[in-house]
Amino acid sequence: MHKQSVGELKQVFLRHLPERMTAIDDVWSSLTSDDWDSDKLFRLFQRIQDLAGASSRFGLVRVSETLYSMEAYLGTLLDTDRKPEMEVISHLSESLMSLHDAVDELRQKKTGADKGKGCLLHYLRHAQDIVPSLIQTLEAENCQVLTFNQPDDLVGELEKKLPDGLLIDCHLLAQLKPVFDELERLEQRGIERPKLIFLSRSNELELRLQALRIGATGYFTSPFNIPNLTGKILQLVKPDREKTYRVLIVEDDPSQADFAAAILRKANIETLAVTDPLKVMDILDQFRPDLILMDLYMPGANGIELTSIIREREEFVSIPIVFLSGEQNADKQLDALSVGGDDFISKPIRPRHLVTTVNNRIQRARHISSAQPTPNQRDSVTGLHTRRLFFTQLDRQLVSASPSAQILGVFYVGLGNLNEIRISTNETQIIRLLGQLGSRIAGLIEPQDMAARNSDDSILLLANRPHKNNLEALAEAIRKAISDTPFEIDGLKLRLEASIGISFNNEHDHSSSEMVTRSSLASANAQAAGGNRTVVFSEGRHVQKKNTQTSDIPLEKLVRKSLEENTFQLVILPLTSTEQQAGIFHELLPRIRSEQGETVPAEQILQTAKRIDRLSDVERWLCGEAISILDERRHEGRQTNIVIHQSAASIEDMGRLQWIRDQLRRRQLVGTGLHMEFDLADLAFDLKRSKAFIRALREMGISISLARFLGNDAAFKVLNYLGANFIRLSKKLLNSEETAIAGISSKLHESHIKIILPRVDKSDQIAPAWIHHADIVQPDLQNNSGKS
Repeated sequence: MHKQSVGELKQVFLRHLPERMTAIDDVWSSLTSDDWDSDKLFRLFQRIQDLAGASSRFGLVRVSETLYSMEAYLGTLLDTDRKPEMEVISHLSESLMSLHDAVDELRQKKTGADKGKGCLLHYLRHAQDIVPSLIQTLEAENCQVLTFNQPDDLVGELEKKLPDGLLIDCHLLAQLKPVFDELERLEQRGIERPKLIFLSRSNELELRLQALRIGATGYFTSPFNIPNLTGKILQLVKPDREKTYRVLIVEDDPSQADFAAAILRKANIETLAVTDPLKVMDILDQFRPDLILMDLYMPGANGIELTSIIREREEFVSIPIVFLSGEQNADKQLDALSVGGDDFISKPIRPRHLVTTVNNRIQRARHISSAQPTPNQRDSVTGLHTRRLFFTQLDRQLVSASPSAQILGVFYVGLGNLNEIRISTNETQIIRLLGQLGSRIAGLIEPQDMAARNSDDSILLLANRPHKNNLEALAEAIRKAISDTPFEIDGLKLRLEASIGISFNNEHDHSSSEMVTRSSLASANAQAAGGNRTVVFSEGRHVQKKNTQTSDIPLEKLVRKSLEENTFQLVILPLTSTEQQAGIFHELLPRIRSEQGETVPAEQILQTAKRIDRLSDVERWLCGEAISILDERRHEGRQTNIVIHQSAASIEDMGRLQWIRDQLRRRQLVGTGLHMEFDLADLAFDLKRSKAFIRALREMGISISLARFLGNDAAFKVLNYLGANFIRLSKKLLNSEETAIAGISSKLHESHIKIILPRVDKSDQIAPAWIHHADIVQPDLQNNSGKS
């Protein structure tokens, strides 16, 4: 499901919702009026489950909550053939009535978006429509589309009201003179002409040139991908200027800097002027510009020197740098460009030239950045290869056509006690530890081998040797190098425990994910056996594990497919605040339906996504869904709080912060109800970076929760350093003594930090004192508390 078509699909869903409700009513009526039938019950359960996933996907919060509650309740009845007690049937009937109320509320609302907030397009099309479903897709994206078959009719409408854009079938290109005469008259009166977008059945260069010469903003040829085409049209006619461009002006003359800044601000470009070139590097980290406008000749450091220094920083390699100077010597201009400059603007500055150059350079840089990502091939901490490169190399070897006399082995090196070490060390020490670890491993392997950092606490290794015992000997040498000799960091002697699992290809047709999964299972068995040992994956010794792994392989495909086609379901779980004025809270979780109809729970999805290096993509999807729901609820006039869990991987996702900022700004949602939750232990490995990330989120108005909070001194120390708004208790604390509960609660509340209770199946799994002291709980806990 493409992002551009979500609006259209939602309208289709709403249109057919009454029919689906009727089908649910029919099954329920049949189930309760006849003899209790387990097949009918399962059919009802499936219908409820399907509807719950779809309604949450489209942000229908109340409908989704009611359906999910019914799904959970029905799920408890599936294992029995007996008709439930009347109290249970009555409860389900009431839930069904609540569901009808929620659906009726949707019907009463104005479906579709407010046209006044969208865009107006005039579509001059041939009798045979070149893109049959384009109009409906645009209308689903809040665009009003007026169609015309004759240029003269279009001219008459242009005289009444100007659209944001003109869509024109290239088949009518030769008949457009009256249209362009009218557009020229508008320009002579100082009125900006609408964007011209051409749709063509042909790739002929001559047609494209004609369109370009008459001012085409966009030109698209068949075959058309409708969602992609819709998105590109919308971006052309209504460019997202919420994404304000940011330009850093480096100019030692304040008057020149102010002049350039004034010009750019008039063009809705955010600027920051720096008159001391020696402060540029510090400001770059804070301002994060889209482009640097730099004087060539400055005291202290000239533009060429600064550009050389800036280009040494990996994160600033691709940022456009445009020089400002009165220098007319072509050789000196070339010298300036040769060190990494992108363009040259001569003084005195011409406003139109400056704005055009800045806009074009930023747009081109963004296009290149999104179209051609170039991930690093080395992990910056360990110095080993990246996981992505490891899988690429493993895939290459597994599909190699040439037979090899060597045996291929994959090692999974699990570092079982690394999280414990993190608690008693700081982030700099952990980085040094991992750096030394990478050096030790690199020193033991051959040039043709490949070692990669897999996760925070595991390393992958790919090696080929003549015999299996050679590979086992290598694994044992690596284990001893890691475990037998302590790592000396700042006077500390730190010992890592390595549990190594090995899988051999054995001339079988295994995929790369199978190989890694097998070695990880062997590593888990090594850890379970006491750790600090090497285990070879064996079919006989891992029968139970092997079955689990076999089911994981299709799950990996399912997760990838759900990401590619955007077919995740969304579970919306209610949370209750103990404060009357705190508003409504919901927690969002991802869910997938397998081809067999089984639901895959969130924890399993996230574990699989992490294993296949797609966790960041799943978390972005979840974040995007949360923001969409908040946007919709705001338009309904309902203040809502959405809690989503994000991993430490989001901190390593270099573009995540800007992506979140763009999503919020586009909908003007800064500070309106988004809560992000991170595991406290996960953030402890890099506290400084985590703090900067959290600070940036809080500056956007996002509240922070730290999960698995243990309530000990170390946890409070990390909490105070990171600065969160909420904590979610570790389940280890749920049955604490009342005095301990009161002490932890008091300490948190004194720091104005609110307490979220972890979800439990039964209320007796949690001490009543926690329910009394907590700020946010699942509804049934509060209800039980109120009855007691």
